[in-house]
Amino acid sequence: MKKLLLLLIIPLLFFLNGCSNNSQKTIGKSELKNFAYKNQIERIEIVRETNTAEIYMTLDYVNQHPELSRSGPHYEYSIFNSESFEELLTEKYINYKAISRPDYIAPVLSWVVPILIILILIISFILNIIICFKFIGAGKELKSKKLTSAGKIQLMILCMQNVLFLFFIIGMFYLYN
Repeated sequence: MKKLLLLLIIPLLFFLNGCSNNSQKTIGKSELKNFAYKNQIERIEIVRETNTAEIYMTLDYVNQHPELSRSGPHYEYSIFNSESFEELLTEKYINYKAISRPDYIAPVLSWVVPILIILILIISFILNIIICFKFIGAGKELKSKKLTSAGKIQLMILCMQNVLFLFFIIGMFYLYN
């Protein structure tokens, strides 16, 4: 069961970290002002949802810095004070536009991940019940096979886990109804 959880969680973490497009470097206010005063900024796109500005540099600047991709965005700036940021843009006549980039992954994952966890718990619960009933139903066979005390303890723990899980589910339904 632990291996199954690892097989589900590890790719999910890689997916969440790898799918974000954070190839651009985050810069501070002083660097932004420096770029603006040197007229090295071509345009800025302000992402409403994240309150960040994606900065596209001029072609001359990109040619001088080969580590930057041609397409951009080249830098990212977190907007903390929108008034001072807007003043800088209008003062230096920087071309900017506000864009909307909705997040589609988070709402889907907010439903899919809990459903997967619930399904895994239900399957685990059913398998544990089957194992418990198999051993409890064996009765006389258990005595003849001489189940060790460690095996009996493991069987009791497995049955207790099922009972606790059942109480947990009943409690959750009670709380939310």
